[in-house]
Amino acid sequence: MSVENSKVSFIVPIFNVDPYLKASLDSIAHQTYQNFEVIMIDDGSTDHSELIAKSYARKDSRFEYIKTKNNGQSHARNIGLSRVKGKFISFVDPDDSLEKNFLKNLINAFDDDTLIASYLFPSTKYNKHSISKKITVDDFFSMMFSGIIGTVVWNKLFRANILEKVRFPEGQVHEEIEFFRQILHVINDYEVVVVNEKHQYRYREVRKGNTKSTFDPKRIVGAKDETNLILDLKKMQKSKSVEVVNLDTLVFLKNFIQEVDDIDFKKEAVTIFDELYAHVNKVKLFFIKPIWLLSIVKFRLRQRNE
Repeated sequence: MSVENSKVSFIVPIFNVDPYLKASLDSIAHQTYQNFEVIMIDDGSTDHSELIAKSYARKDSRFEYIKTKNNGQSHARNIGLSRVKGKFISFVDPDDSLEKNFLKNLINAFDDDTLIASYLFPSTKYNKHSISKKITVDDFFSMMFSGIIGTVVWNKLFRANILEKVRFPEGQVHEEIEFFRQILHVINDYEVVVVNEKHQYRYREVRKGNTKSTFDPKRIVGAKDETNLILDLKKMQKSKSVEVVNLDTLVFLKNFIQEVDDIDFKKEAVTIFDELYAHVNKVKLFFIKPIWLLSIVKFRLRQRNE
């Protein structure tokens, strides 16, 4: 199936972002690739976000505004997924913005067999992969969990048919982990594309309510989701990504154990950490992420001596 001039559906969940929303929506409207729709789901905003979003819906028929009760970002994204009409799907956070060729570059990376295209994560210094280099699913998950392309949805373009039965888990943090685990079962042995253009998505690093800016002990759910993903990757014999996801989870748990005060959450985290650490392939991981591995080994030794 040709991808030439195929419609793209942007899904934009909105909640109290009026200082940034106009710039975000303008950056979508001014894309050099113009065949798109924008589904704006207002998750119960109480500021001027509704007025801003509605103004775009009035002046541009490609913009659709939907108002819902405040049920969280995952719920809003899932509403968007249920309404898309495009053959491709892109997720944009409402306080971020896009460079003008964001969409054009991703579309051009697709051929008939490609299911996902991705930019590198904004902060990555990894330059080995050239533009539009085909990679396997095993490599794709390795690059996500090693931070090269990140376990995020906003720097990627998805073929819509692979997301027909995929949804974000609602009411939890780190919802992208489970989202990608569902995708794994759809794409399995296909190839994806990595696009080496670092600055086409302008990500706002610190945002109010962002899980990176506040510590929540319930984030341990993310570690549980990652352990489920590890089991699935093992079943599918994705050996490289098994090691990387395992290490990523251990790094997360190490930081979690050091930060959390709740005794029960700490004990649960230590139990998961010990189980994963027992299966670490230290030789293989030394060549993948030696600094990560060193921090984990040192932490493990300190834990034993306490």
